[in-house]
Amino acid sequence: MNTKTTAIFGSVQLATYLLVLSFALITYFKMGHWPSYGNPDPKTIFTSLFAPFIWLLVFASLVSLGVYPILAMIEGIKGIQKRWHFWIFLIGTFLWVLDTFYLHFMNLRQGGLLSWVFD
Repeated sequence: MNTKTTAIFGSVQLATYLLVLSFALITYFKMGHWPSYGNPDPKTIFTSLFAPFIWLLVFASLVSLGVYPILAMIEGIKGIQKRWHFWIFLIGTFLWVLDTFYLHFMNLRQGGLLSWVFD
C-alpha cells in the first residue's frame, strides 16, 4: 500500500477536528457563547454549502478510524511509531474522544463539537 494513502487517512482525524473547531470558534465570536446542541443550530450559522462538506469530513473521519489501522498494519507495524502520520492520527483521535466523551460526561460543556454538528 502507498505511504501517501496511509498518511492521508492518518491526517483526517486531526484535520476534521480542527475544521469543526474553527467553525465553533466562528460561531462563538458571532453569537457570543460557545455552541452546544441546538444552541445555535449549525444550519442557521453556516450556509447550505458548508453543511454537506462538514458532514462529509466527519464521515471520512469515522471511516479513517477503521481504515488507518488496517493500512498501518499492511505497511508494517515495525517502525510505524517513527512516522508522523501515526502521531497525527493518535492526536486527532484523542481530541475527538476527549471532546465527545470526557467533556460531555464531566459536564464541562453541554455536549461536544460532534453533538453540535449532528444537531
